[in-house]
Amino acid sequence: ARRMLPMMNEINKNNFGGAHRVSCYTCHRGAEHTVNAPPLPQVAPEGGPAGEKPAATLPTGEQLIDKYWQALGGRAAIEKAKTRVLKGAQIASSDGSSIPLEIYQAAPNKFALIFTPQQQATLTRAYNGTTAWMKTPRGQRELTGAELDKIKHTADFFWMLKLKELSKEMRVTGKAKVGDREAYVLMARIAPTHIERYYFDTQTGFLLRSITLEDSMIGWIPEQTDYED
Repeated sequence: ARRMLPMMNEINKNNFGGAHRVSCYTCHRGAEHTVNAPPLPQVAPEGGPAGEKPAATLPTGEQLIDKYWQALGGRAAIEKAKTRVLKGAQIASSDGSSIPLEIYQAAPNKFALIFTPQQQATLTRAYNGTTAWMKTPRGQRELTGAELDKIKHTADFFWMLKLKELSKEMRVTGKAKVGDREAYVLMARIAPTHIERYYFDTQTGFLLRSITLEDSMIGWIPEQTDYED
């Protein structure tokens, strides 16, 4: 594995100007050993990245965000909210296992994420507006550095109202399917090492999915969140 990382970095350095175009997943796809011949039959992909399809006429990013605000009741209604509770599950990409989770938020930036694995102790990540920490069966530790930056971004209660200001690069890349719904895909570069993709329902304007891409020494690490109700 240690030899593989320099090899991957050399491929990116020599062929892509150092950009993370090739990662561990490019070849391994989650398996220990790579496959050197394609399975047959091969079917051409329907769209680009994440199944996105180019569209003849696309709204602007600002138009999508404005419609999203309207779907939530308007900016004034959003600003009146003080607390929020979300319930769902974290699904592992490796085996599809599911862990129930709850998220509690209070304006402007207090946050608690609670995992409840079956037959295991509760895992908690929290931020009180100043300090962040993680608590596991092994104990509790403070979050610093990149971990602190990430939870600060997640804890922002009114993040949806700051989409236009946060993004240094924002563009609509096309349309994609999210379940049985069609969505416009808005890509926003929040920072050089942080990219967000937002999938807005073409009819209702609601946010159906978000994908976060974080740059790391082994390439881009994705995290996907799907929203319902």
